[in-house]
Amino acid sequence: MTRASFLITVSLAALLVASPQGGPGADAPAKASDVEAQWKQLSSEFHAKKENLQAEREKASKRRKVEIDQEILSLSREYAPRFLACAKSDPGDRCAFDPLLWIVVAVGEGECFDESVALLKEHHAEETNNFNLWMLLPELVYSESDEVDPFLRRILERNPEKVFRGPACFYLAVRMKRQAERDGNGELAKESARLFERAIGEFAQTRCRGGSVGDEAKRELNNLRGPLGMGHVAPDTSGEDLDGVKFKLTDYRGKVVLLSFCGQWCGPCREMYPHEQALVERLAGKPFAFIEVNSDPNKDSHREFMKRRNLTWRCLWEGKQGPVSVAWEVRASPAYFVLDREGVIRFKATGVVDGETLDNWIDSLLNEESK
Repeated sequence: MTRASFLITVSLAALLVASPQGGPGADAPAKASDVEAQWKQLSSEFHAKKENLQAEREKASKRRKVEIDQEILSLSREYAPRFLACAKSDPGDRCAFDPLLWIVVAVGEGECFDESVALLKEHHAEETNNFNLWMLLPELVYSESDEVDPFLRRILERNPEKVFRGPACFYLAVRMKRQAERDGNGELAKESARLFERAIGEFAQTRCRGGSVGDEAKRELNNLRGPLGMGHVAPDTSGEDLDGVKFKLTDYRGKVVLLSFCGQWCGPCREMYPHEQALVERLAGKPFAFIEVNSDPNKDSHREFMKRRNLTWRCLWEGKQGPVSVAWEVRASPAYFVLDREGVIRFKATGVVDGETLDNWIDSLLNEESK
């Protein structure tokens, strides 16, 4: 899950010293509840420890900074069960929203995450005058938790305010589209399309992180149904590889193609290199090709990197936001497209993809073609 923009907009430090509930039209402050008192005490304790680590980090060596970052993450995970217990002491209290929000944003996937999202669904999905509920929704798009879709549906079905129902509808559709593309599931893609259409029809003027729900839903729907959608023949693409040899994507008709948009600058991309090379070696001699579209700033540097790492796939270098990435509407890395032997897009994904998923995509199409 991407958290950076949320953390910039809504400071967790602020959450750790005071309740952020409310906004224009919010009720006047009441006497602090037991949940609020516990939350302030625990969060102040956590924040003091975190500030000490951050102060040390400012003067630390590069290696020590990496260690401190891990210590801060460990500290967050240590406090997560205590924050969860605080919220569970009275989950319906409006102040219980704050520790649940903190767990979801700062700690991420896991048992505490799932339980926190479930409590948010049961007790806070119908809240109004809570700006942080609106800010939370885009942070859930890439979550693998089974609790997220029911939470978004509860907001869509029961929240009285369009300002919350609109983005909930949109982000639920995005999650379905993402899953449909990863699974090659046409029926789920149709359900996603229906939700995008609902977002356009009922909530077009409401806001989500990227702009209006209507505009963003139209863009996603066009991507789902357009030439880069599942079931469409991929656009022909041409360029030069790192050795200066020109080639076209259509040169690979008759082969299953894994097209990867990535770069060394991208941590998850680098982490996948060993598995991708193993995939290339495992399928040597099979009707399969792996092609990288590289977005690093220096072509020569990337050529040398591939040689040092013994990465043997074909690479089209184009730098940041080159014409191929623009044509394929790539907005983040890594991004994967899997084409069958006819050049039809069968699977696609943006963001972290595990090696098992890559293997399953390719093997399923190779087995399909061999029947």
